[in-house]
Amino acid sequence: MGEFKIERASTQGVDWTLVICGGFMVIIGFLIYYLFPLSLLSFNIMLLFYMFFGLLMCMLLGLVLLALNLESILEHFLSVALFFWENSAIRTLILKNLVAHRKRNRKTTIMYALSLAFIIFISVSFDLQIETYRYNVMRWYGTPMRVRKGTGELTMKVARELEKVAIADPDIEDFAWLTQEAVGGAIKSGFITTLGRYRQANLYIRACSPNFYSVVDTRFLVVREQDKSSGLSISEQLYTDEGTHSMPLGSTYIEYLDLHSLDSKFMLVLALKNVSESSGQPSGNDVNFNTDIYQVWKPTAFLDTSPSVFFSKFPRRVNQHSIIAMSTYVNLRGEEEHGMESLKFDRMLVKTRSGTPANRRSNIENNLKDAIRRAGGNPDKFDVQDAEKAVEPVVQAKAIVQAFFTITTMFAMLMCFFSLTSSMFTNIHEQSKEIGILRALGINRFPLIRLYVWEAIILVLSATIMGFLIGTAIAWTMGIQRMLFTQLPLPFNFPWSFFGQIIFSAFLCAFFASFFPTMRMVRQPVVHILRRLLT
Repeated sequence: MGEFKIERASTQGVDWTLVICGGFMVIIGFLIYYLFPLSLLSFNIMLLFYMFFGLLMCMLLGLVLLALNLESILEHFLSVALFFWENSAIRTLILKNLVAHRKRNRKTTIMYALSLAFIIFISVSFDLQIETYRYNVMRWYGTPMRVRKGTGELTMKVARELEKVAIADPDIEDFAWLTQEAVGGAIKSGFITTLGRYRQANLYIRACSPNFYSVVDTRFLVVREQDKSSGLSISEQLYTDEGTHSMPLGSTYIEYLDLHSLDSKFMLVLALKNVSESSGQPSGNDVNFNTDIYQVWKPTAFLDTSPSVFFSKFPRRVNQHSIIAMSTYVNLRGEEEHGMESLKFDRMLVKTRSGTPANRRSNIENNLKDAIRRAGGNPDKFDVQDAEKAVEPVVQAKAIVQAFFTITTMFAMLMCFFSLTSSMFTNIHEQSKEIGILRALGINRFPLIRLYVWEAIILVLSATIMGFLIGTAIAWTMGIQRMLFTQLPLPFNFPWSFFGQIIFSAFLCAFFASFFPTMRMVRQPVVHILRRLLT
């Protein structure tokens, strides 16, 4: 008698799921291994950002697949949270139906979660991009309004007229000044170096008023280290005895110039023009200096970033700004004879009161222009700027794009609605036997309709919540990366408006996808339902 061996056919075939997943991971690994160093070596920032975007998409897909393991827990929570008032037998049947239909419903869940996660991610990322631009403008403005010199000269005479307007206007809370760079006149160039002149970096020095850090927006001020014993702000410390030979530096100089404390010292080197250069007469050699000035200075503070002037903690940005007292600035430039009258300002920073409307800011702008005109200047050669006006076009574009995302979300929900309708229609017809038996036992139509409507609502809400949270989490990841690159205190704006629209749409989709197929089934006579099963 012969022997027979029975084997499963599946063991003889190829598991395409493992092949596809393995191949996908190999491709991702190769792209990271090759393209990442390529982007760094070629300084191709766009390629690097494309890689980041691809990794975020992989994170999104991976989180959706991982979240499927939590689907049953979320469904159980929603059944209790939303339908605690419902009959316990109905709640039990809802959970059993969700388990029985999980394999078919999984495609609908993945479709909802992926589409919503991607849309929310793109929407929040775009909002983050707009906020980055807006905050960058606000950081460089420093205050809601400012007056820049443009092609004109912001002299002490013009400054006095501007100050009269600022003091008299009740909508202006305070104002501060920032001079032009110290390089100019008799100074050819300036840089800072270690005491042994082992390393050096260009430094663009300006003078500021004592109240500078009381006027500018301190949200953009990130201090690494500061001496707080005096109780004075960084700009006020510059006007003390110790402040005459001290200045704040970017945090990158801690390592670059080996300045590991505020007691460390560095050298400020000023290269002076020779006499003929400073007088405008040709000398025959434009780089022939009479002498260099060497001064030993100390850091007042180490700053990661600052409003209106450039400080950084990144090693590649070694050419940065610094600020000193106006009296020190005059001495450095060798203009003691003319004193403060020799100062030429780069900008006036105007801090308006919170909530000042646009029409009153326009009045301030006009008054500042009139002050320039009274001082004998041409207002067209000065830039009187309002930060709100600078970002207004971008804010309008944000509103338009948000409307586009709302429409896109509705279309995505509509596409998923068809998948949900198909799944619910199949589920209801597959359970027509159970429906017929329950109807024969005396259960009326309304509890059966509730059973399938509640099932659809829990299914869609669980997928929607997973997609929404995953998209938001990925966008938050991109946000902290953006904060790392820009050193801006970017807020994370949770898309509450989207959340409300999506939840409302989810309820509608679940109701219409389940109510009509269930109503069509339960309206049939019980005998007709059972007869169909027997034939």
